[in-house]
Amino acid sequence: MRLEEVINYEERIKTIKNTNVIWGSEILGNINYQDLPALYYLSDITAIPSLSEPFGMVALESMSMGTPVIASNTGGLKEIITDHINGILITPGDYKELADAIIELIKNTQLHESISKSSYHTAERYSFNNKLTLFAQISAMPRIRIC
Repeated sequence: MRLEEVINYEERIKTIKNTNVIWGSEILGNINYQDLPALYYLSDITAIPSLSEPFGMVALESMSMGTPVIASNTGGLKEIITDHINGILITPGDYKELADAIIELIKNTQLHESISKSSYHTAERYSFNNKLTLFAQISAMPRIRIC
C-alpha cells in the first residue's frame, strides 16, 4: 500500500467515525481473541473484503455464531461460502458491491435470517469436533493392506 493510500484510508476511517456514515457501526481496533465469539454473536454482519484469503478462519468463526458473512470471492472464502445461501460473495476490491451487499442484508431480513441459519450449519461441518469424529470413524475401519 502506498503512503497516499494509507493517508486516504485513515481519512476515510476518521470520516466514518465522525459522521456515523453507517448507523450503529463501530471500528473496534485490536480485540482479544477471547472476546471474538461474543462480538460475532452481537454483530449483524461480518464483512471480509480481503484481496486474498488462504482459508477463511474469520468467516468460519463468524458463521459459527450465526452471523452472516459478506466476503470477497477469493481463496478459501469462495470454497466456504455459497453466494446468497450461507453468505454473500463480492468481487475483491469492489467497495460499491460491498456496500450494496451490506444494504441488501440490512433491508432483507428474510435473507439475513436464511443466511444466518445456513452459515451456522456450514461452520458445524468445519468444526474441530466433527473432524475428530470423522477421524475416529476412519480409524475404526478395517485396514486393507495393498502389499
